[in-house]
Amino acid sequence: MAPRIGYLGPHSPAAGRSDRSPRRSANVDKDPDEQEANRFARDLLIPPTDYEAFVDRGEVSAATVRAFAQEQGIAPGIIVGRLQRDKKLAPGHLNDLKKNITWSA
Repeated sequence: MAPRIGYLGPHSPAAGRSDRSPRRSANVDKDPDEQEANRFARDLLIPPTDYEAFVDRGEVSAATVRAFAQEQGIAPGIIVGRLQRDKKLAPGHLNDLKKNITWSA
């Protein structure tokens, strides 16, 4: 849901598009609108300067991720996902800090 937040408002990447929804295609990660929405959500969840300072410390462990997540007021799994996406943490490492969410209709 957070990446979709970038699609709201008059200055959103979707402004001016008739469908107001993210484009779905094989190249969705290359779509400039999708990239901008993702950056917006990423930076909203974890301020860039805080994230960079955390990464620069070079101390990524379950304890440091939990502490940083608490400082940021977000779930540790969000930090883990971000680190994995940015290739600062191996896929699968610290996945026990992520929580699975099941949506029901």
